[in-house]
Amino acid sequence: MKRKIIASISIFLLLFSLAWLWDHQNAREFFDPELADGDDEVVEITISNPFSMPKKYEVFKAREYVRIEEL
Repeated sequence: MKRKIIASISIFLLLFSLAWLWDHQNAREFFDPELADGDDEVVEITISNPFSMPKKYEVFKAREYVRIEEL
């Protein structure tokens, strides 16, 4: 019985730590237009190298559940 308890706790801790690590590595940066200095809702970002700058996402507006963006 002790083996089963130790095994289940070990599996839980392993999965929990892997999920936390994956979430930490894939963190997203959000852009909130309400907190921005200007009145622009669209932000233009010039990227010279797409791997060098992180992508910024806008926060969902009221009643906006899905957003389709162009690439």
